[in-house]
Amino acid sequence: ADGRYALQQMFRPLKPNGRLRNATPDLHMVLSLSAASIGADTVEGRYIRSVRPASVPVSRDRVSFAVNNLLNGHGHRFVYDAETLEESLTKAGFVDIRRRAVGESDDPVFRNLEKHGDVIGRDFNELETMVIEARKPNG
Repeated sequence: ADGRYALQQMFRPLKPNGRLRNATPDLHMVLSLSAASIGADTVEGRYIRSVRPASVPVSRDRVSFAVNNLLNGHGHRFVYDAETLEESLTKAGFVDIRRRAVGESDDPVFRNLEKHGDVIGRDFNELETMVIEARKPNG
């Protein structure tokens, strides 16, 4: 309900044809993490290792640490998959909903807006982030 309300509040003040860019963790990526199938030298493997608490004695890196860090470490209360976010945007009134890569957009104003990569690193940001742009209809 909070997410739906937030999207409605983002929609309301936009002028006709106004655009929204939303960057959020990608649930599909979270669900695709599997320590058993991820090589140590891959972005995914380094991502999982990067959040292992030094104070927790475990025999190997665990996906659970990465998932919990993503959800709780950055204050997220809900993690969307693309379909749920697109449906939520549609119900809020948005149209022309399109998925974009981190930092990329047809609109130069929306390019390179995501700054989370400055904190966690560009490769980890590109791995975990889903970016979706949408537009308020004209009239």
